[in-house]
Amino acid sequence: MNQHNIKDEAIAFPTFSLELAHFCELSEISFPSEYFVLLLAADYSTLTEEEISDVALLLINSGLKYILCWGNDCEKGHDAFDLGNMLWEEENATENHVMSTWHNEESFEEALWFCLYNASPDDEFWENTSIIVISVSNAVTNEKLGVLNDIRSLNDAVGV
Repeated sequence: MNQHNIKDEAIAFPTFSLELAHFCELSEISFPSEYFVLLLAADYSTLTEEEISDVALLLINSGLKYILCWGNDCEKGHDAFDLGNMLWEEENATENHVMSTWHNEESFEEALWFCLYNASPDDEFWENTSIIVISVSNAVTNEKLGVLNDIRSLNDAVGV
């Protein structure tokens, strides 16, 4: 996992990125903080709702508090993460607020900007949270992930 030293006080959390070859590899990740915001760039059209919700359960158990889905058929990803959260709540007989959004009409840069500047967990989780950007099966290339090392160019790309 790559850590990015972003020099912008408006970004509240340490930021990391990772590229995976397969969606199922999400279940094998060691996360750098107790809680995390995840921007997940993937081709959700190649996955079943069950595959996504199973991974969602594992990620929620690992501390997922906010999921942003981006890529082909990302609304399906969003819905499956919501289902995963409902299943987690049923299994654990407790409420667990995991915010979820999908960004099907936005460029990757726009979704990333939203993730960095607007996505955050509930206040009680702020102390030990990080932002993680993951690309599955080259949904986003290294070059695009590299914008995390140049926030000025990201802001330029989205017109800020």
